[in-house]
Amino acid sequence: MGAAAMRKIMTFIRFEFLKRRRVWPVGIVALLITISLAVGFGVQKHNQSVFVQDYSTQLKKRYPNENSLGRSELTSFQKSEAAYHDWFFKSVAVNVVLNGQGTREIPGFGVRLYARTASGALSDAFARTYDQYRYMRQKNITPMFPDSLVIVPVAGDLDKLSDTDKQWVMRNNPHFYVQALPFLWSLLQSNGVVALLLAFGVLLSGGQLAKELAHKRAHSHWLTLQDEPFPAQVGIQFGMMLTTMIQVVFVPLLAVTLGIGLLFGFGDGRYPVFSYQNPDGFGSKEAIMPLSQYLTNTLSLLFLLTVFLTLVMIILSMLLRNGWLTILGTILVVGLSLITPPIPGLPLTYFHLNDIVTGIAQEQAGSDALQAPAVFINLGWWCVGLLLLIILITEWRRIVHRLQRIHLASQKSPASL
Repeated sequence: MGAAAMRKIMTFIRFEFLKRRRVWPVGIVALLITISLAVGFGVQKHNQSVFVQDYSTQLKKRYPNENSLGRSELTSFQKSEAAYHDWFFKSVAVNVVLNGQGTREIPGFGVRLYARTASGALSDAFARTYDQYRYMRQKNITPMFPDSLVIVPVAGDLDKLSDTDKQWVMRNNPHFYVQALPFLWSLLQSNGVVALLLAFGVLLSGGQLAKELAHKRAHSHWLTLQDEPFPAQVGIQFGMMLTTMIQVVFVPLLAVTLGIGLLFGFGDGRYPVFSYQNPDGFGSKEAIMPLSQYLTNTLSLLFLLTVFLTLVMIILSMLLRNGWLTILGTILVVGLSLITPPIPGLPLTYFHLNDIVTGIAQEQAGSDALQAPAVFINLGWWCVGLLLLIILITEWRRIVHRLQRIHLASQKSPASL
């Protein structure tokens, strides 16, 4: 590409940025989303404080006397977070290693270490928690406070409990993500949060190309007069739409992570994340994934999904030529992803970021096609396929116009003779 052509394209892009700033307050929306996420972090901190106070009250009622069995839990809880981490690990170890044979000092249960059910209930959760705590001790990683069992409902942890007991267990084993990286982890675990971010991005970028194609607004008409090929117009629009999506989806996530990290600490990237893995290729098993790997894979998948949605918006814009229909159609894709079960090869499944990256979707569907590496490859091919479809549509438009000119020329030829 020559220097003149590059300058020409940059002129078009600057014009597009200028127009977008006048029409869509993308920066303001991104700022409001960032503030909303920061408020969500404040709620986490508040909920943690309330839970600690309530739990301290429960412990005092449970162990009213100095000689009460299990008084060590209250003593450690009141002493320091580090002391309670130590008590919790030893208490879990009693359940796992010593088969529940506790002592007066470490009885093997507490208000939240559920031990009122039939034999075997939550045994997998105890074993998983014990493994993660051993890992954290080996790596010198500080657990979340207050400590809780690592309960994974999709792994069948709650299957042996009544509905009342399930609610009790989940209510009394919360996890509070009160540092930057853990809080980002909590956001990416939520399909609803991810869907809302993508929906905001679609609302701000989805209708522009469709409206210009439908009404021949100033920018599209100006580009045509400047002899800018239609494929180049579509390419510039794709870049602008993707830029808007990134501003709305990624900038708030990264901004709130940076702000929380500077104020409250970033946390440890080695923190254990539950996952299914099959390193030998002979079935999956529970494993520990470092938080840094989880975040890298999840954000990478989210970026690919953003590219995928942008390509979908381009295609709908070219086919429907109606801004609101394009937006509604794309948001419908995001909405359907929330209720779609894990289906191998279907992109809607890939919007369940946490389930894909941790291997939960693969375990549920029983298909290796839902392993994270396979999903990245398949989603990449979907993007390539959509890009080829866009090229086909743009070239078909040019072919039709050329045939129309040839037809008109053929009609005029006899008259001129």
